[in-house]
Amino acid sequence: MSERMVMLVDDDISFLENMKDGLEYSIKNLKLITHTNAEDAWKSLGEHPISLLITDQKLPGMSGLELVNLVDKKYPAIPIILITAYGTPKLKDHAMNRGAIKFVDKPIDLKEMIREVEKGLELSGDELTSIRKMSLATILELISMEKKTVSVVVKTQKANRSGRIWFKEGSLIDAEADNIEGIEAVFEMLSFGDVDIVVREREHNRITISGVSLEYVLLEGMKRLDEKIVEEKEDVKEHEEPDDKIHRKNNEIKVETKKFDKAIDLLKKELGKALLATDIFTITDSNTLTSYNSFPKIGKLLNGMTQNINKYLSEMKLPSINGYYLMDLEDNKTLIVMTFREYRWAILVDSRELKLGLLINLILPNVIGMLQ
Repeated sequence: MSERMVMLVDDDISFLENMKDGLEYSIKNLKLITHTNAEDAWKSLGEHPISLLITDQKLPGMSGLELVNLVDKKYPAIPIILITAYGTPKLKDHAMNRGAIKFVDKPIDLKEMIREVEKGLELSGDELTSIRKMSLATILELISMEKKTVSVVVKTQKANRSGRIWFKEGSLIDAEADNIEGIEAVFEMLSFGDVDIVVREREHNRITISGVSLEYVLLEGMKRLDEKIVEEKEDVKEHEEPDDKIHRKNNEIKVETKKFDKAIDLLKKELGKALLATDIFTITDSNTLTSYNSFPKIGKLLNGMTQNINKYLSEMKLPSINGYYLMDLEDNKTLIVMTFREYRWAILVDSRELKLGLLINLILPNVIGMLQ
């Protein structure tokens, strides 16, 4: 087993020395790094692969709770144990919602500290999952489907932005990102782009404020993201010369087509023989950009059909189609029609070969994530 590093922060030097000797002797392959203040500990965290942080709340200068807040934002995968001699329920709730896995009261002897460190090291491996390859929407869908109680930390890979989403038994409870709270914070995180995601499986003390389903949040979030992309493109177009517009449009089509080809390749891999045909085409002129087992004039047919459905829905004072719709066809065939930005995507599947719930809730969000 490789060496595991634990950081202990306390202003009592004799306490640190006793704990270092006792813990390193009692726990195999453990190295204890000690600091007497939070400022030095914070600098040291960027220099060592820490598996567990243990800090006293009362420290000279920056407090232990302030250190917890910093670590939670920059190093969300590190479990934290907060030690205090006078913890209030409010302080404990705040610490637990900011990444602390345990709240330990002083005085604490070596035997108790050994137990807490061993538990903390187990959590660092078993209950923390760091994810980069899957989209945030897909991760949230999986948590909901598996009815988990977790906190999800989302951190941008480039810009210095982060947020957290809380679930209880698969239901969306609360969220915060930057200075935004609640459902609006989830919308904000869905627009982050490339992110690192850490899922921490444990109880928390958040109180539900959302009152809406995850399905609504994801659909609305994708809709807002599409609208934002369109607005940004329109803003650029207003300041372009005619020749620049033609050149830009041609480049856009080339880039989009490459993305669509990759998305269809992934869809073919995920669905296998269940995928019968698929086409991605423009809404404005029904031109097919990329396809697999393409049907002639499918774009014109589905664009006209979707337009008519929305027209009749509007006349009946009903909402228009949002995101996608399905058609249950004869001979165990299902057609899914999705709208995103200025494109539509038609997917024909053999419903005997897969579960539609898995396709809609997991596979499609993952594939669409490639196009965001």
